[in-house]
Amino acid sequence: MDYVFDACAMIAFLNDEDGADTVAGLINQAEIGVDRIFMNSVQVLEVYYESIFCVGVCVFWLNWAFFSLIGRMLSYSRHECQG
Repeated sequence: MDYVFDACAMIAFLNDEDGADTVAGLINQAEIGVDRIFMNSVQVLEVYYESIFCVGVCVFWLNWAFFSLIGRMLSYSRHECQG
């Protein structure tokens, strides 16, 4: 199944808020190839901004995670994202 995350889902996951377990489960399913997760690039940048300026996450770790995520998102062709 395909899921589309918004910034709130990812922020809840990162902050271990309500719904974090659900998001973690979906991420685990995507990691093993059962499901796919998509996220609008503007939403990804919102999570990045929130993490740096509001939460104070270590910038080195966040940059690694962010660019790793972008790399995975770009690995899908435009056709796969439209299908």
